[in-house]
Amino acid sequence: MHEFSSLVVHTKVALTPSALYLVGIAKSMESYTLHVTSLVPETGELIMNANIPSSIRDPIADLYVLSNGISENNRVVWIEQGSLKHVSLVPELNAKPVAVKNSEFGLLVDVGVTDNGYIVAVRKDGSGRIIKLVENGVKSVYDFKDDVSLLLFSFTLDNTTLYTPFEDGVQPVYTGNVDETGRVHVARIYWVPRVKV
Repeated sequence: MHEFSSLVVHTKVALTPSALYLVGIAKSMESYTLHVTSLVPETGELIMNANIPSSIRDPIADLYVLSNGISENNRVVWIEQGSLKHVSLVPELNAKPVAVKNSEFGLLVDVGVTDNGYIVAVRKDGSGRIIKLVENGVKSVYDFKDDVSLLLFSFTLDNTTLYTPFEDGVQPVYTGNVDETGRVHVARIYWVPRVKV
């Protein structure tokens, strides 16, 4: 058995024609480190076992695998100190992590289409961005422009309409699906409560 075996919890599986990947985390002093094991799909023989340089705060909410079905194009994506990072899954596990530039993210949202290569990354200001797996990495394909946390609550008092921010902010819900033609759809839904005084 390898030295990683007692320290690693595998949480995700990805299959490609050249390897079966077990993706998980290894506990480090202050966070979790991405750990990947690659196996020969037909025999289960170990190809490589590696910790990928990373510092993941919450491995349940901040770590996902994007894939395009059973193809060689699979990537692990995660949030690390506000940065969206990703690494290609290759059998030798020698790919280097890459950070998406010029954006600070606080959350990844799995909307049920990670197997189709899509995930939602939510910025620290509350606005969302749809991220898509592409041939050489990931790219932004759509920004939900308005920050729903800045929506204003309106009410009428003495025939005057007043506007004030919602105290708790509006929490959007993201959802996704694949239609019968294979097209991926991602939506953001939020409710704005109205109170009459």
